[in-house]
Amino acid sequence: MTSEPSGSPAEAAQRAEVADRTDLDRLAAEARAATAAARGGRLLALFDEPQGRLDQLLTAATEGTPGHAAWIGTLDSHAVGYALATVELLPDGSSLAVLHEIYVEASGRELGVGEALLDAAIAWAVAQGCGGIDARALPGDRATKNFFESAGMVARSIVVHRDLPATPAP
Repeated sequence: MTSEPSGSPAEAAQRAEVADRTDLDRLAAEARAATAAARGGRLLALFDEPQGRLDQLLTAATEGTPGHAAWIGTLDSHAVGYALATVELLPDGSSLAVLHEIYVEASGRELGVGEALLDAAIAWAVAQGCGGIDARALPGDRATKNFFESAGMVARSIVVHRDLPATPAP
């Protein structure tokens, strides 16, 4: 936890546990709703949500499965954000942390909650021996891009897309 001037809200990030699932599920639903209408949000949801993938990752993280972690971000002890990460083994034997989700409710933004969550995820990734950490930002989401860039993260790949007219498969 960082120290705050007297009278300021105190932000923190702590490892999520099974008892945090209600807050995690609520925050995950809010995150999905917030991105659904954004450019790229529909396809992101299709890739991330097949067969309850997010639920499976949250379960693994809160139950302590190695290579999985989740954090709850709080503001004055109220859950206002979360992050979810896993370790991915790469073909050369090295590992990469993948930050699948990082979300903070509007009431907790610009107050250090997101930074506390990202700092916790980075510290965990270092402890896991990961050589880097990846996260995604939707196109046009300048606030998220700025957030990641302020933490020293830079784009290493850009996915481009074009919608095509629906045609029957042969």
